[in-house]
Parts: sequence; C-alpha cells; structure tokens
Amino acid sequence: MLENQIFKPAKSNGGKYLTFITVAITALILIILISIYPILQNVSLLILILSIFITIIVIFILLIYAYYELEYILTDEYLLIKWGLKTTRIHVDAIKRVIKPETKHYEGIRLGGVGIPGYLFGKFKFLIEGVFETVFLYATKLDNLLYIETKGQKKKLYGITPAKDDDFIRSLKDISRNIESQVIKKPKTFKITKSSSKDIKYALSLFLISILLSISGLTYFLIIYFQLPQTIPLHFSIHFVPNRYGNKIDLLGIFSFFIIFGIGLSSVLYYYIHRKTHLDQTKYGYSIMLLPVAINTLFLILTIVILNQTLAFV
Repeated sequence: MLENQIFKPAKSNGGKYLTFITVAITALILIILISIYPILQNVSLLILILSIFITIIVIFILLIYAYYELEYILTDEYLLIKWGLKTTRIHVDAIKRVIKPETKHYEGIRLGGVGIPGYLFGKFKFLIEGVFETVFLYATKLDNLLYIETKGQKKKLYGITPAKDDDFIRSLKDISRNIESQVIKKPKTFKITKSSSKDIKYALSLFLISILLSISGLTYFLIIYFQLPQTIPLHFSIHFVPNRYGNKIDLLGIFSFFIIFGIGLSSVLYYYIHRKTHLDQTKYGYSIMLLPVAINTLFLILTIVILNQTLAFV
C-alpha cells in the first residue's frame, strides 16, 4: 500500500480576489439595509431580506474556505480532489489518460460555478483537440492545468492545477501503468461542420428574441412616458401607497439602464460565443443565450408593472 501523496494547487490570487468581492458585497448589503430600514414597516419582511443576504455572504465565505483548502490526493486506489467540504473521488483504474496542454490561451465558457482570475470551480466548456468538451474544473492557475479523462461511454473530464504538475503525472502513472499521458503542444482550432448551422440558428434566434424583448420594453416605456404628467409618484410603500413624488424625467435613468444593460448583455454574450469561442456551433453551447432572454423578460415585466402602478396614481 502506497503512502498518500498530497499535491497542493498552483498559487494564484483567486482567494484574494474572492475575499475582496465578498467584502465589497457585504458593504453593499449593509448600505442597502441601512437605506431601506426606515422605509420598511414590516418586521417579517425585513427579517426575510436579512436572511437572504446572510445566506449569500455565507456562500461566499464557504467558497473562500474551499479555495484555501483545495488539494489533490493520490492513494493506491483513488485520486481525491478535496475542495473545502466537498471531496470528489475518482478511481485510478477508471482514469484513461492525463492531458497536459502547453498553452496559455484557453477557449471556453463557464456553465456553472466560480469563474474569476485564479479560481475556477464548476462546470465549464473548454476547447480540447478541436472539440468543445464539458470539464469539471477544480483549478487555480491555468498554466498548470491538467485534464483527467475517465474511461467508458460516460466519460468525464476533470481539470486540476497541481503546482508540481510533472511530479503529479509521474506519481499517477506509478500507481497505474495503464494510464496514458499526452501533451498537447499546439491547440487545434474548432472543427466546423455542416450540422453546426442548426445550432447557429438557435443562438441567433435567442439573440434576436432578447433584443426584441428590450425593444418592446423601450416601446412600452415611451408610450406610457408621454401620457404621464410632469409630477408623478416615484416610490411606493409596501402597501403600494405613494410616499415620494418627483419629476417624471427621473424615470429615464432607471429604464435607460434596463434597455442598455439588456441589449449590451445580449450583444456581448452573442459576440463571445459566436466570434470568440464558436460555442453556438456546438450542441447545447448556444444555451448560454437563454440568460439574456430571461433577464430581458424580467426587465420587461418590471417595466410593465412599475409603469402601470405609476399610471394608476396620476
């Protein structure tokens, strides 16, 4: 029986970035709570909002803890990826090969999890040997990235970043001689096929729907805006009673943000997946465009509700 070998991840600033983000969000939440406290007269609602904010902060604290506790452990039977309170267990006999890319440029996109410089955890789509593959990343510095590929029809790809990557590969091969090791010296470009055209159409359709939702919100806003008098209610209590009035021009800032953010997010994401990563040419890769569709749908609903509520009191 071999002694367990522990490999630390490559050092990065991911933990510092996440800590800064957590402190900034905590400060923002405190400012919001102080601002809304005089307005909210319902104690139960205030407790609910406070509980949601505390939950968010706890999640961020757990992510910070997981970053600093990340390590890769080799036993005589398993590769253990310890990430905070979670441990991913991969049987050594199930590993087909370990792939070491010799590149500093990766084409991909986050599908779920954490994705900040120096800290990548969760489900990602990465371009590997000309094909977009789903990769479960437990990574810090991508200069040390290794892909661990399992066998069988339900193969999985894991991405890890041990500081001593070459030592890790040697140790893994010592445990099982059947594991292949491969170095990718020159990344292959994405393989475009005729079947990709269907996925491109899906991505384009979602992009156009997203833009149409933003334009619909803008149109509705302009129609209602010119029906409103100069002085309108701008704020309502929890009982939907106006408690602050002002000039209707103040609405322009709010709804301009809705429109600019909605169209901007749609355009940036579509450009990214279409021109940068080609994810819209892969099966389900275009589904990232559902995000701006969902956000712009929410913005449209908020626009209709807010304007109708305002119109009802003038």
